[in-house]
Amino acid sequence: MMKKYFSYFLISISIAALVIIASELIAFAALEKKYNRKFDKNLLVPMRYFYTTGMMPNFVTSCWNTSFSTNAFGFRTTRTFIPKKKSWLFIGDSVTQGVGVEDDQVFVSQLAQEIDSVNVLNCSLIGWSVSDYKNVLEYLIENEENISIQRVTIGWCLNDIYANNGSKNLPQIGNTGWKRLISDWLNDSSSLFKLIKLFVTRNSSNYFEYDKQFYDNPLFLRESKQVLQEIQRLCKVNSIDLDVIVFPYKSQLTNTKPCPTDKLFNQLDINRINGLREFLAEDHTRKSSIYQFSDEIHFNEIGHVALSTFLRSRL
Repeated sequence: MMKKYFSYFLISISIAALVIIASELIAFAALEKKYNRKFDKNLLVPMRYFYTTGMMPNFVTSCWNTSFSTNAFGFRTTRTFIPKKKSWLFIGDSVTQGVGVEDDQVFVSQLAQEIDSVNVLNCSLIGWSVSDYKNVLEYLIENEENISIQRVTIGWCLNDIYANNGSKNLPQIGNTGWKRLISDWLNDSSSLFKLIKLFVTRNSSNYFEYDKQFYDNPLFLRESKQVLQEIQRLCKVNSIDLDVIVFPYKSQLTNTKPCPTDKLFNQLDINRINGLREFLAEDHTRKSSIYQFSDEIHFNEIGHVALSTFLRSRL
């Protein structure tokens, strides 16, 4: 009898193990397709713009499971650069860079296909923030005369106010202590756990709630204001038009409260693209359909089309 029960036990354990393994394989495949965050670090060039990292010129790779290429200047590819033309330069972080979508689907590339009068360029990189924008612009003005910048548009995300401070100087997001250790271990060890967690938190406002706190901090506001004023001065001295697009997080689209960035930009005399949040929240554009899977910040192909459609009428 004991031998029989032991056989049943082994069979049950084997079936359970097979189910877990199969579930892990299915979850891994799903993550590779829907939430692949692999980034080719060979693309990066340290100290490219003073102390700001840039990208290799004429480089072809993949980023977040999509094709990714740069032009001769190390900018994400938009269309063929024509030297005799003036240039409209977009500077931003991963949202403006368009991680997770193909080169020609990024809203900057779509604008470039529609506008023939100037070169529309996408000089953006994941992880950049306001200090990097100043470094990049200053370097390009001093060293890349061929670009002939006529206009600069900054793509602003909430986290641009603090990104340069480093994670050690910032409060943690989410769980802390032993709960965070267990969560991080499971997240790294189990594709199934990670997929379930992403699905459960897909409509979370955690990132928005975390990032907006810095707009209540006078130190962060003052530092960002000073850098933006330096950018403004650079543009004025070099007869360059300047404007800023403030990108909304997914959870903001149903939030009627004032945008946190108003606390910063209301102190500055910089042309700001208004109405973006309202446009994206319109009934014909479901908020969940314009962002990437379980992502509160980055737009998918539909989102980039919506952005380019709106910006063509405003910029």
